[in-house]
Amino acid sequence: MERFAAAHGFRKDGDGRFFHSNGEWICKTQGMRFPWERRTATGEVVCYYWDADHCLDHEALQLAADIWHLLKDTPARYALILAASDGKPLEMSGTELQELEKTGKLKLYPASYRIAMESKEHA
Repeated sequence: MERFAAAHGFRKDGDGRFFHSNGEWICKTQGMRFPWERRTATGEVVCYYWDADHCLDHEALQLAADIWHLLKDTPARYALILAASDGKPLEMSGTELQELEKTGKLKLYPASYRIAMESKEHA
C-alpha cells in the first residue's frame, strides 16, 4: 500500500496513514474485509482497497468469495491493489475486473467449497 500511496502523491504520517495535498487520506480499516480505505478531505469514503504484492500476469490470485462478491456487487467502491508486471502498484477496481471478465481476459475458477451438515440437534 505504501508504494501505491506514494505513486499517487500521498505522504505517510507517523500513524501509518497517508495524506494527499488535496486533503484526501488512506488509512487502515477496523474489522473490514478490505483492510484499507481512501477518504475525501470531508471524510467521505472514496474506495476500499484489498492489497497484495501479487502480479496476475505471473500467477493466478486466490480470493475469498466474499471479497469477490464485494468487488462484483459494488464495483465502484471496492478495488484490488496488486503489482503490475514491472513491479509498480496497480489499482484494479471492481468495475475494471468485471469488464475484464466480460471480455474473457479474466477467468474465475472455483478454488474450494465449504460443506457442512445442517442439523437442528446438537451433539
